Amino acid sequence: MHSSDCPRRHSVGRGRTRLCALLASALLACRNPISPGSEHLEAIELHLRDPAGARVAGTVDNARWTGAPLRVPSGDTLVLLAEFTDVFGAAFTLVGRREHTLRGEIEAPRMATWTTTDGRGRLVGLLAGTTRVRFHIWHGTHADFSSPWLEVVVTPRATFTSAVQ
Repeated sequence: MHSSDCPRRHSVGRGRTRLCALLASALLACRNPISPGSEHLEAIELHLRDPAGARVAGTVDNARWTGAPLRVPSGDTLVLLAEFTDVFGAAFTLVGRREHTLRGEIEAPRMATWTTTDGRGRLVGLLAGTTRVRFHIWHGTHADFSSPWLEVVVTPRATFTSAVQ
């Protein structure tokens, strides 16, 4: 090896290192590469509210739920609004957003269903028993946010019994 080759070899090595660092930082900057102009929603918490605005359930550190389980009689519907909290502590919903939708994933779809309409959802009890649901902020082909599983208890539909015999 000639001493005149050393600077050239070191500069090639530094160039490769810089290129690798640049590629790594680009890949790590966003777990889900998306097209320019499209934004991710950075939620850290989720609170489910009833139509009157009362809190029904909420996540703690997006690791567990308070207010759980959700209870819905078979054949009935529980209407919920998903309210998220961002990294700055500000609340937001998905109402009126076009690029982001609320998805509910039911563990046992024969027991309950979830349908979403403009940031709100309807949990319908089908068959008495217990299942779980988790919620996602859906953005194109991936989730920007996923909640932990939340227990759902579908209770048997109450039957009317006349007091007069």
